[in-house]
Amino acid sequence: MRTCALACYNRGRQASEAAVIPAEIPGGDTMSPVIDQAVTWRKVEERLEVETDPILRRNLEVLLGHMKSESAGDIDGLLETLS
Repeated sequence: MRTCALACYNRGRQASEAAVIPAEIPGGDTMSPVIDQAVTWRKVEERLEVETDPILRRNLEVLLGHMKSESAGDIDGLLETLS
């Protein structure tokens, strides 16, 4: 039982370390992850279009504002979404 727990811990630790360390590209460059942020907030916009519950709408609007501020590098706008 203990061996399995240790193996699971190590497997999770290796996966998380791999996510932090950038991959090396031949030639000495590093590759950073590429995420299209517009895709991530498109789902929130789609949900916001059909959501009728005012509390959920407010939460989605705050989430969307947070995501877009983060993408634009707008620290003030980002911090406004945290209060």
